[in-house]
Amino acid sequence: MTAFLRVFGLVLGLVGGAGAAVAQDCAATRTILVLHSYAPDYSWTQAQNEGIARAFTAQPCPPHVRIEYLDSKYVQTEAYFAELAQILASKYQGAQIDGVITTDNSAFDFVQRYGRGIYGAVPTVSGGLNAFNRTPPRPPVVAALPEIADHVGTLRQAYRQNPTARDVYAIVDTTVTGIAIATEIRDDMKLAKLPLSLHMLENLTLEEIETELAALPSDAIVYLVPFFRDAANQAYAEGEVARRVVAATKAPVYASWVSEVRNGVVGGRTISGLRLGEEAAQALSRWLDGAAYAVPLPVHPTHIDLYDEVALKAHRIDAALLPGDATILNRPPSLWERHHNILIPAAAVIALLAALLVATVVTLRGQRLINASNERVLAMNREVIETQREVVATLGEVIEARSLETANHVHRVAAISRFLGAQVGMSAAELDILEGASPLHDVGKIGIPEEILAKPGKLTPEEFEVIKTHTSIGQRILRNSTRTLMHAACTIAHEHHERWDGKGYPRGLEGEEIHLMARITMLADVYDALLSERCYKPAWPEPEALAFILSERGTMFDPTLVDILIDNIVEVRAIRAALADDPGSRVRFRRPPSAIAETEALA
Repeated sequence: MTAFLRVFGLVLGLVGGAGAAVAQDCAATRTILVLHSYAPDYSWTQAQNEGIARAFTAQPCPPHVRIEYLDSKYVQTEAYFAELAQILASKYQGAQIDGVITTDNSAFDFVQRYGRGIYGAVPTVSGGLNAFNRTPPRPPVVAALPEIADHVGTLRQAYRQNPTARDVYAIVDTTVTGIAIATEIRDDMKLAKLPLSLHMLENLTLEEIETELAALPSDAIVYLVPFFRDAANQAYAEGEVARRVVAATKAPVYASWVSEVRNGVVGGRTISGLRLGEEAAQALSRWLDGAAYAVPLPVHPTHIDLYDEVALKAHRIDAALLPGDATILNRPPSLWERHHNILIPAAAVIALLAALLVATVVTLRGQRLINASNERVLAMNREVIETQREVVATLGEVIEARSLETANHVHRVAAISRFLGAQVGMSAAELDILEGASPLHDVGKIGIPEEILAKPGKLTPEEFEVIKTHTSIGQRILRNSTRTLMHAACTIAHEHHERWDGKGYPRGLEGEEIHLMARITMLADVYDALLSERCYKPAWPEPEALAFILSERGTMFDPTLVDILIDNIVEVRAIRAALADDPGSRVRFRRPPSAIAETEALA
């Protein structure tokens, strides 16, 4: 709950800081009630909270959110739910609730029975439902979103990795969700064409389950679903059952939930609560905005093939039998990961020299063969262009490495710049040039003394003036090239610190006097820099970064480009995620951030 409230605190701060810049009237803020089936210490619930927060954060006017937890993993008597309903009815009597989200089966059942008595006919979206077709929703529930665990997908992968297996033992608990999941497993396995016999370990105490597992051969398959309460009504903390199940059997244990892949569980085709939370928040927002849809809403959540390296080795499972795009947890760091701080600059320099050599050889070969085959010459010219782009990107990585930044920063700036350029209507050729040239926006930093560029403390006014000269240095480095790509890089390097209001440098250009490519690169660079960890600052939370950008709309940044960034923030965020830095490559900041430090960072 604490993490969720921190996220929504940032959302409210964003609304307050950007109110003057956003034209939409947010005076009538909605209030949303979230009812979770489980407790706030359950990672599945935390993930759904985060998904709900992400979806609401992306809205122009994020709602006020109130959160309640049923804690049904530990208490599930009818008397408890009836008393809780009375408490909530008293608590929310007279309160303005515009919409309700419930997560998982217990909260769905709760509002079907008690929802009207607590908050009336307020539209409710119920997410994360197992076997949801067996209990059709009725008011106040307007949409029921299924939690589609890929039981067959996980067991199919398990059988491929354990081809001698003939039996699978599914472990389910006695909660409402556990009973629903057991129904799903039976129904799915009836339709699946797997040479495995299904055995359900249900309505048992955990001790009885351990006894059953101890007798299994090592070539059996154990399938574990979220388990919190056994037949003796004994409740267990998250992770405890997984530890005991793994310890009790020689057979590999698989799971279809991200939250279960730990404590020795091998893995499987897993589902995450993050996406389910996002879908529930988006569905409720669409309903409240008048975009109603048929019930139930068909949902196809993304599944992740997730495996644990330690468990794979313990059961001698060949990594070649895993899906090609599987994510591996607890993989030991490679030589590259351990020594990347040294290897990255060296590899960049070697790659740059090799690329220049290849470009030279290719160009000479193309000249010799020009009369032999026009088609071959055209192919080689394309290769030269691609090589030129690789050289530019590599040089950008070298500059960022010298500035103690990660190489992926320039790749993210290039990708985000291309996306923004596409939104303003640039042609495909212009987008290729923009994407290829933007990595060299800070090439002039190669002429900045090391002691200034990597200084961990506050820069003096004189040092800051030196830093500012990197725009002119970059222009001088690139100005003699006649290549279209290098000419664009020269313009971007020279103008990417000019401001829309004319108060930038080095020439004080104003508005559309600044080249469009430079304006785009500047916005992409600042957005990614604010969200990235640097030696002088931690990464900003995205709501604060967007609030800063909105506050500079029409002053530092082109207002049209800012509007495009905000309107397409989901796509831009996905671009950053696809090019995210490896956690081990992040630079830890060495002093607290300040307004001056941030200004120096943008320089």
